[in-house]
Amino acid sequence: MKKIILTVLVAITAFSAVKAQDDMFKKLGNDKNISVVYISKALLGLAGNMNLGGADVKGLVSKLTSLEIYSSENAAAIKLMKAEAEKLLKDGSQLETLMKAKDKDNIVSFVAKKGKDGKISELLMISEEPDEFSIIRFLGSFTMEDVEKVTGGN
Repeated sequence: MKKIILTVLVAITAFSAVKAQDDMFKKLGNDKNISVVYISKALLGLAGNMNLGGADVKGLVSKLTSLEIYSSENAAAIKLMKAEAEKLLKDGSQLETLMKAKDKDNIVSFVAKKGKDGKISELLMISEEPDEFSIIRFLGSFTMEDVEKVTGGN
């Protein structure tokens, strides 16, 4: 009985973390000062056939369900995006920081959420500059090896 209760509690916690994350992106998407680009799986499929400077994107693109880009140069929107991103990373959303790089005033972070199968189900690239803030959200089911192939790490 204890195992059943514990399983239900874990499932509820995981569901609420996912819902909070989706709510955050909905909130950002509804802000008039934040530019949003959504790219569907169908359009991503076309990118797999393109020559993108020697990058092997076909393997990764076939495993993505969508790509979302949120960006702003508006000070109030940047403040909102930073606060939401920080809250997301603190709220136990099952996101793991993969990398963080800082160069002068520019900070780029990669965070990922793994699914039950151990594959990455969501990868966020968060880019912070003094006058711009961007979040690129990759959704699908892929491995770190898939990402390495695109970046030339393999």
